[in-house]
Amino acid sequence: MRVAGIPPPAQAEPAMRRSKPIPSRATQMAGPVSLALASLFLAAAARPVFAPGEKAADGRVIRAEVRMVPVRIYATAPDGEPVPGLTAADFRLYDDGRPQTILTLIRETIPPAAAGPAAGAGLQESAGAAALPAGRSFLILLGFGGAEDPFGAVDALEHFLRENLRPADRVAVMFFDRVTEFTVRHDQVVNLLERYRRGRSEIETYYWQQAERRGLFRAQGLAAPPGIRAAADALFAGPDVPPSHRWVPEGGGVHELAKAIGLLRDQPEPRCLLYFADQGLVLPRLALVRGLANLATDARVAVFPFQTGGLGSGFSRNPLDNPAGSRGAPPDGALVLTDRDQLQAPASLEQLAEWTGGRASIHAGLPEALARLDRLTRSAYLLGYCPNRIRWDGRYHRIRVEALRPGVRVLCRQGYFATDREAQALTR
Repeated sequence: MRVAGIPPPAQAEPAMRRSKPIPSRATQMAGPVSLALASLFLAAAARPVFAPGEKAADGRVIRAEVRMVPVRIYATAPDGEPVPGLTAADFRLYDDGRPQTILTLIRETIPPAAAGPAAGAGLQESAGAAALPAGRSFLILLGFGGAEDPFGAVDALEHFLRENLRPADRVAVMFFDRVTEFTVRHDQVVNLLERYRRGRSEIETYYWQQAERRGLFRAQGLAAPPGIRAAADALFAGPDVPPSHRWVPEGGGVHELAKAIGLLRDQPEPRCLLYFADQGLVLPRLALVRGLANLATDARVAVFPFQTGGLGSGFSRNPLDNPAGSRGAPPDGALVLTDRDQLQAPASLEQLAEWTGGRASIHAGLPEALARLDRLTRSAYLLGYCPNRIRWDGRYHRIRVEALRPGVRVLCRQGYFATDREAQALTR
């Protein structure tokens, strides 16, 4: 099954390509990668470490190519809290099973919101590193769920926006068939969530009624009647909410997630997708979860899913559950839920989080889960390594990072696509 928006495993991983003067052949063979090169991928700046054409002391210029893969790591203790004070010696990194040398490790630390705007710039604990981005990028995706909010997701999100975000953090919201622009006006995002709280019941009830008759994928791709369309548009209208635009959903959470990942791709790092789903992520095959994870790792997006409801659904493939005269049997090709689907849906969320370097929250208290996410994303390690003995042919490579210190767990993206697309762009 091929889903629009999810690439086959032959897409792009940024690779670092630089020209640097080297005074001798011996230096060319054994010279270390400059720490200043680490600042290149930290700040995402397209400026060379050495000016192109700069000459060595003996007047010669020797060009060398360096391709560095960045890996952002969240190291946590058994209680889920960030672990400070680690060094490169505390990690072991593998690329497709081959051990790699960690060339750079930079600790990213962003002060908490209570520190105030004056401390807004990101801090780093490594000499020679470029200034880190001041803020984080969050996209809040409110997936289709029941018309109720038993876990208080809206209240928890509003508290997160008011109390945990720093002034420079950029936020966008996506629900129904609209998505807002990224903004630092967190008050406007809170206003939009309040509108969502008041208006979601009527709109979602309509879509779920259609889903029972047509199947979940088809229902979310339907054109809504004028009354429902006007109600959805009204939630996004006015100067007190962020500007937004409409997109055409092709149906189902997989398309929403693929769209959200694409929107985050060009935002400053770290990039976090907060996905709220009532009953988890229902996909017919695990390969689709892997495809979404590959898309997210390519964009360096960490997915943080939150399941906000319990089990239970009106869908079944069992014809005894769909007697004539009630809901009727689902149409051919419609995606409907079974008991097995309902049990696997939370596992899909956990798998997506693990593969992308995020963390899933299943049937947990949302206020504390969001507060922990805030603490986690303010304390990270950015590793850099130059893969050895590989071909940059677009093939997907798996990354594994182990913590050597007992009790430390590592969260990071678990792969990349080996292509020099970005490296070519930097050297034009």
